[in-house]
Amino acid sequence: GFVCFNLRNRGLKDLKAHVEEIKKTHLRDLISDPDRCRSMMVDIDRMLLDYSRQCATLETFEKLFKLAEGGASQRKINSIFSGGRINKTESRAILHVALRAPRDAIIQCDGKNVVPDVWNVLDMIHDFYEKVCSGSWVGATGKTLTDVASIGMVAVIFVHSLCILLSRQVWIMCQCVILAIVDPSDGARNITGLNPETVNFVVVSKTFTTAETMLNARTMNIWISASLGPEAVAKQWWLSLVEKFRIDPNNAFASWDWVGGQYSVWFEYCRYLSSMVSQFLKRASRIDQHFYTAPFEKNIPERMESIGKGVSIDGVPLHFETGEIDFGEPGTNGQHSFYQLIHQSDALAYGKTPEQLQKENVSPHLIPHKLLAIYEQRIGVEGFIWGINSFDQWGVELGKSLATQVKKQPCASRTKGEPIPAFPFSTLTLLKRYL
Repeated sequence: GFVCFNLRNRGLKDLKAHVEEIKKTHLRDLISDPDRCRSMMVDIDRMLLDYSRQCATLETFEKLFKLAEGGASQRKINSIFSGGRINKTESRAILHVALRAPRDAIIQCDGKNVVPDVWNVLDMIHDFYEKVCSGSWVGATGKTLTDVASIGMVAVIFVHSLCILLSRQVWIMCQCVILAIVDPSDGARNITGLNPETVNFVVVSKTFTTAETMLNARTMNIWISASLGPEAVAKQWWLSLVEKFRIDPNNAFASWDWVGGQYSVWFEYCRYLSSMVSQFLKRASRIDQHFYTAPFEKNIPERMESIGKGVSIDGVPLHFETGEIDFGEPGTNGQHSFYQLIHQSDALAYGKTPEQLQKENVSPHLIPHKLLAIYEQRIGVEGFIWGINSFDQWGVELGKSLATQVKKQPCASRTKGEPIPAFPFSTLTLLKRYL
């Protein structure tokens, strides 16, 4: 089982001993060996992964490959592509690969090929996109929809930004804004200059229970209604569970429970990129096939990334780090991205922005296409090796639960005079001052 692998696996002990030994070797000595460096490069479709600048030897990677084999990584990779329910805590398949699979591919889930369903919705998105771009789909007052306002959580903000950058190559005059933070001033700042008659709202929500998303959606709903009347909402909104939001169901596009929110870029945001969707999906699918078929030593997504959970899939605390800590986001954005890692791990890592990558001569088309797919698959492999579930999002669910509890308690105190239940003293003091 996972616990046996993680805590008592001989390969892990050998790797730890090797790491202590390799610390005695300076990196400058390692990178001076051309044969070593050449062996630590993997090329796929003109994209080169060079990991020779790591303080590691070929022996290091042999031990890492054995570690991956001990975690049954290949069997679990096969399960991804065959619709196996590898998200054990939620009893779900992880089939984001189906979102970018070729139209003629066969990927089974519960005995059904899901690829035709995916392409049926992609075709619907394409038709909608063409109507908007041609001007035949207009807003409530008959004006062409020229701008896009996207509402969602920070888990998708990065891919929002990528897709918006790409969409501007198609919609030259398009103004695109993102609404993710619940701070009213942020929302007001983002919609400054937008014309309610020409803005197209996109709400990305699978469950329609994320408080921040729904608050921003309601705020924009009020803005449209106040400017153009309640009937205008149905013309300029586009989201799931539309009946509850007075939205025309024809403006909504379905998703499936086997698509995690962190993977939805390959589907939800194709609405921004319909004219480019073929190459967008094709390049990601190419990485999927590489991930599925390449041996460990030549498999780019097998290189380790991070996910940050402190408990194994069997519920046993892990005694090693499983991720890095990144800082610099407002509270609600951080809650839906790295807070789970903060309360479970204690490592530090650095990242690079798309602008930095472009300055380093990374081809722009690699950043939003292949690299996203690589990062996604790497996260899955980490979970296989570490014995944790990379695909559930209990940190997000915890945030929802805590936020709901905190919201109810001050409300009861203010409206009914009920005492606030036990909070830490500092929290209680702040709440009393607020109330």
